[in-house]
Order: sequence, then structure tokens, then C-alpha cells
Amino acid sequence: MGHNKQEQTTEPLRAVVYVRISDDPEGSERGVDRQEVDCRAYAAAHGWEVAAVFRENDTSAFKQRTITLPSGERVRRVIRPQFRAMLKHLGTGEAQVMVAYDLDRAVRDPRDLEDLIDAKVLGGFTVRSVTGSLRLDV
Repeated sequence: MGHNKQEQTTEPLRAVVYVRISDDPEGSERGVDRQEVDCRAYAAAHGWEVAAVFRENDTSAFKQRTITLPSGERVRRVIRPQFRAMLKHLGTGEAQVMVAYDLDRAVRDPRDLEDLIDAKVLGGFTVRSVTGSLRLDV
């Protein structure tokens, strides 16, 4: 009796890359470019397909501004549109891994870290960094 071996094809996990540099007065983007190269290499080494890259050049992850929430409450928050867009993208389930160069490139503000952890728990994705300083597994 012969057995038919069915070929198993496994799709690679899809990853998003998040890169940030806080100070780039010339706007050269060399820092975020280097981070992106390293993050892409890290993803490739793990067999992950990079589905999207979220870049915040010349953007602080620590400086807070006063904003008014929809409820009317005034609060202090770090404003990082691409970080928020990345969390929203990860929440769709279109990617299973988030890669940043280092913990301090991804989060510095405790609220942002809490939001990343909440998004990870709800979305079921894995969080990794090139340097190994950030690792949140499912």
C-alpha cells in the first residue's frame, strides 16, 4: 500500500517593524534607516515576512504634551502617531510579530508600554527586539 505524502506548506509569520529616533535635526533619517535594516535582517533570520514598517523620525518617546480627551479630561501624553498606527495594525491580526531595534526605541513612557502589553494580550502577537531587550511572547 502506498502512502501519499501531502506537502505541508507553512506561511511565514508576518511582522511589522517599528523604528524611531528622537533627534534628527538634519532630517537625514540615517538612524531610522539603520534600525530598519537591522530589524529586517532580524525578521529574515527568523523566517518572518515584513508586512509593514512604521517610522517615527525625530520623534520623542518621552516628551509629553497636554491634551484633552474626548471626555473633556486634560491629561499629559506622549504623541506618537506611527506607534498608535502600528498598534491598530497589529490589532487587525494582519501581523503576528512586532520587531523593534531596542526597548527604548519602542517605548519609554510607562503608558505606552502598558498600551503595547494590552494590544499584545488582546491581539495575540509576539514582541521582539534586535538587541533582546524587549521580548513579550504569546
